[in-house]
Amino acid sequence: MVLLSLFIVLVIGIAIAKERILNFSTFMLASILYAICYGIVPLVIYTVDIPDSYDGPLGNLVYDLEASKHLYYYASVLAFLSYLVFWTTYRVASFKPKVLFGSYLSTRKGSNKLYKISKWFFIIGVVFLVLYIAIYGSITNMLLGNTRMAYGGEAEVQVESPYLFLINLAKIVIFSTYMFWGIKKTVNTKARVYLYFALLVSLFLLFRFSGRMILMTFISTFALSSFILKQQLPKLKVVLLAALAGFIILFGRAIFSSVLYEDAFSRRQERYTGGWITPILDIVGGFSFPFRNIVHTLDLDFINYQYLVDMIQAPLYLLPRRIIPIKPAATTIEINTMNILGVEGEIMPPDIVTYGYLNLGLVGIVVTALLFGLLCKYIDSYQRRGVPAISTIVIVALIFIVGFRVMYFNPKQLVVGSFYFFVGLSILSMLKPRGKYSLFNHNS
Repeated sequence: MVLLSLFIVLVIGIAIAKERILNFSTFMLASILYAICYGIVPLVIYTVDIPDSYDGPLGNLVYDLEASKHLYYYASVLAFLSYLVFWTTYRVASFKPKVLFGSYLSTRKGSNKLYKISKWFFIIGVVFLVLYIAIYGSITNMLLGNTRMAYGGEAEVQVESPYLFLINLAKIVIFSTYMFWGIKKTVNTKARVYLYFALLVSLFLLFRFSGRMILMTFISTFALSSFILKQQLPKLKVVLLAALAGFIILFGRAIFSSVLYEDAFSRRQERYTGGWITPILDIVGGFSFPFRNIVHTLDLDFINYQYLVDMIQAPLYLLPRRIIPIKPAATTIEINTMNILGVEGEIMPPDIVTYGYLNLGLVGIVVTALLFGLLCKYIDSYQRRGVPAISTIVIVALIFIVGFRVMYFNPKQLVVGSFYFFVGLSILSMLKPRGKYSLFNHNS
């Protein structure tokens, strides 16, 4: 078991050995997540003597390592198969190099148009946010209505309204933040002012959603984009960014929960007073659910395949159910949650391997990895180096959205959670001016 996990990490390490962080790509991010989730996590499970008192994510594996050795073995084999298909597809596929927003960037007028669109994205997003807050009556009540902040999953404030979907529309502010950052040096000084306001509103929205991963990727998007543009990776900034990422993983939820519970942060601090092993296990444990998904799924007596139905019905997830009472078929995330937790209302997202297996068995794993490889190759065909800042930061943000599908491979989460991003890209595509952009003659 240990050798198999080491082999998986080694193979993936060789596959990305020539990749450079300053050439940040979907392939690189996805490969790293494959290595962590399906190599390092099981390696820790096999080799670390987890204390009986530990109650974190790694302590939730209910299968005895010796008695259920075959489950862990098959889980690792399926994960390795998935990566091989993903890697092969990515290397074989080919797309013409492209520049995002090329027609906008071909003229000064086009750049000014980007600024105006960014401004309207910000204003419209703020309006939606204000309307959403009005539904709850106050900012405090709005924050208290987030079940993810509460212990036991119980919300302090509940509101019945058909317009709660407005919060997802308000997230267009996040997209405008990327745009303002990208044009702040090429347009007028007002873009920089809008950037600061958009950044504050975006952080507030991310706090409302209390997602540690989206907060971490949001911050990392700006840092990596800056590194790529300068083609320099300051060591101190990288260390600080890594430390911040670790802090968010360990204390992120406690910070969010402190809105409801004054002692939330101190409770979390007490958790790490017993020794160094607990925070290490918690960090690794944050990436453990994909492997746990596979192990649990392989132990099921019967699987009612979903046949990728949630991909087909993905647009239906955007419809406000309280206004348009169309109920889509059960999604893979709902099936996976019931399989593992046995309760409704909780969320256990399927990873890329589990998603494929629950939809089409072994064939599903191959098909899912193949499609994912094609998607990553297409996104990586958009240039990140040698292009203007706005092209770089939006592509880096997209890389994070797509790359993390290794852990969160579920169409509903992608469509609903990143709706604002794809709406922003679609509007920009529809409004783009005529013009040609030369990738090789442009001086960024």
